[in-house]
Amino acid sequence: MCAQCDAWHDSVRLPDAAAHAAALTRANGAVVADELELVEAATTPGRARHVFACTQCGQLFILELGGCHVLGDQWRPLHGN
Repeated sequence: MCAQCDAWHDSVRLPDAAAHAAALTRANGAVVADELELVEAATTPGRARHVFACTQCGQLFILELGGCHVLGDQWRPLHGN
């Protein structure tokens, strides 16, 4: 992590589709500001997964909806990259 992406470090639970949409809007704003880069996007009905990377240090972040796993729907940094 670096100073540029420190504000994105905290995991955020997304309780519903509106929270997911708000998180995606915020992340897309960071893409426009050249703070994050969209690396991967996959959407199907009821499921969405977006991977973003910090443009300065390369730290990866995942925004996921409908993943059906123990972490649930959330924004989170990918540790260990």
